[in-house]
Amino acid sequence: MTYTRCAIPTDQEIQPPRGGDSFWDIILSPGRLWSEPIYDGRTRASFPFVLSNSLENDAHNGLATFLFDDDGVSELRFQIVQETATFLVSNCFDAWGVAATTLRHNTAAVTSPNPALLRPWSDLTKHYDSALLDAATQGGSETAIVSGLVMDGEIHATPSRARHGNYPYPQQMRHGGWSVTKSAAATMTMLRLAQKYGDDVFDAYVGDYIDVSANHDGWGRITLGDCLNMATGIGDAQPTQEPMAIHADNDTDGAGAETYRRWYDRPTAQAKIDACFAYANYPWGPGEVARYRDPDIFMAGTVMDAIYKHHEGPDANLWAMMRREVYAPMGIDHLPKNRTIETNGSSGLALMAFGLFLTLEDCSKIARLLHDGGKAGDKQLLSPTLLARATDPTSDKGLPTGDSTVDDPITYHMAFWHYPYRDNNGRLWVLPKMSGYGGNMVLLLPNGMTALRFAHDPGDVDEKYDVLAYARIADAIRPF
Repeated sequence: MTYTRCAIPTDQEIQPPRGGDSFWDIILSPGRLWSEPIYDGRTRASFPFVLSNSLENDAHNGLATFLFDDDGVSELRFQIVQETATFLVSNCFDAWGVAATTLRHNTAAVTSPNPALLRPWSDLTKHYDSALLDAATQGGSETAIVSGLVMDGEIHATPSRARHGNYPYPQQMRHGGWSVTKSAAATMTMLRLAQKYGDDVFDAYVGDYIDVSANHDGWGRITLGDCLNMATGIGDAQPTQEPMAIHADNDTDGAGAETYRRWYDRPTAQAKIDACFAYANYPWGPGEVARYRDPDIFMAGTVMDAIYKHHEGPDANLWAMMRREVYAPMGIDHLPKNRTIETNGSSGLALMAFGLFLTLEDCSKIARLLHDGGKAGDKQLLSPTLLARATDPTSDKGLPTGDSTVDDPITYHMAFWHYPYRDNNGRLWVLPKMSGYGGNMVLLLPNGMTALRFAHDPGDVDEKYDVLAYARIADAIRPF
């Protein structure tokens, strides 16, 4: 007789290596238990997992399985079958193997997951124009993992692809969000602090909370908001405003590569802070030119941690507060997040430039909170005033990026890319997009829908995916 139950890990956070010098961390997710006559009374367990690294945000998705009964457990068999875009690990790879296991009886209480409804993308073709729907998967189709549209609390998604077939745990599949983290963690943290302590948090000066060691005075007028807007005026890759070069300081193959890697490779919070202050000062001031820099968002996280400790005490943990006061109330119980690696064994500072490992459902719930004005149920979690400044699709905002849609220039503001889109009735909207390396996106749409995509696009095709394809679909389904 066959029966199915859930296999639930007691810990779904990032697990660092225990001894040795392994490069890899691991994240476990819920799987399944079932029995078949051929198992001779034993039960098979299968579960998805992610290999990751504390300096990285690529998620190498795998599957593992073993047999067990009350008396023992078989070897663990595993394979790694897909990943979001890589950086330090230069190539995509498949892997498989066998590992020894130990049976230990555990009485820890765990909660069975109750995931949101996931519907196949093909269901929409029964009701809407298939040619319009097909456009969503054009561009970057060979490197897309999954994409979809969140509508009325349901996620309509393409199959979650692996290199040798569809991934059997699409709802548990975690994706390295890379810079989606900037919006989904950094800006949301600022919005929570603003709700707790007042909107002037956005205008807090870096130098009021961090000891600045730079050999120039460029940091003197920089605020938390400047960091989130990528407009600090700090950098050394291209000291001219024209031609527009928003990515100059984050280009790992260009003039800014050496200083970027000097920051990126530092494991501890203090070493990263020191590397931030080693950058030069551009001839313009803060708030004038957008230069996309991971160190600026890291600095934003550092300032926010200091602000939180200023109010709550030196032992206060900023990311623990966000997990407890923001993500849990919206129904996200597990949200793995990279931190700095500290030599004293402390938990480290949550990285805000990248480092979230997200499921489709995580993204849909984060987007729902933003659509609802930062309110979960009857509780206001985020500052509604600043949230509107960040995501209101009816107003122009931010600094030019050098790119544009067919309608207007794309801008950057409060860790969102803002895409102009003219709807079917001729009205111009500015759509806020969370964007991550490799073609990852969470796009907020004016009708309450959300578009999602995770991929491993290489850099030379990263921007070829038509971001607004889902806007056109959502506009046709429920006009803006």
